[in-house]
Amino acid sequence: LQGGRLGVDNWYPYLNLGLKISPAAGSDYPYYGPSLPGVERYYVKLDGPFDADAWYASFRAGHVFVTNGPLLDFTINGKTMGDEIHVARGTRLQVAASMQLNPDIDAPGALDLIVHGDVVDTAHASGGDRITLRTELTADHSMWIAVRATGARQVAAQGPVQTLGAVAHSAPIYVVVDEQPFWKTAAV
Repeated sequence: LQGGRLGVDNWYPYLNLGLKISPAAGSDYPYYGPSLPGVERYYVKLDGPFDADAWYASFRAGHVFVTNGPLLDFTINGKTMGDEIHVARGTRLQVAASMQLNPDIDAPGALDLIVHGDVVDTAHASGGDRITLRTELTADHSMWIAVRATGARQVAAQGPVQTLGAVAHSAPIYVVVDEQPFWKTAAV
């Protein structure tokens, strides 16, 4: 996420090849877009008090989401962003995701569930400052799953990188079925 642009066209293909790459964000002011320094950022989950080494370890583990406004929470069967879930084929996956957005920034728009780069479910705003998405998937193959939140005010695409209003994207949760790789076979 940089300059209000969420560039997933280069990220999703690497995830689909089976590589674990955490999302990152930055402003690169004043050379890239209209954003001010610090508008795009990433939040890393820490268990316990702040410690720089623990922060970097948690980032490397993928316990992170990028944002220019929306806050995200995302779990599958109790596991969080960056975690691996090892299950047998046919296991039911309980997906719980939510986004919250300060109304001074924008109103919530949508919360998308993304599997292997494809949107498979969407929850839309119904008033207030939050959107919640709860669904169940069947683990019929290994996959990576992430969520993306957007505000109500969207800006048109400019070239290959989509420019958005308020946006956030989680790191994936990796579902490993019968110990098979989580890559997207058709992409490989």
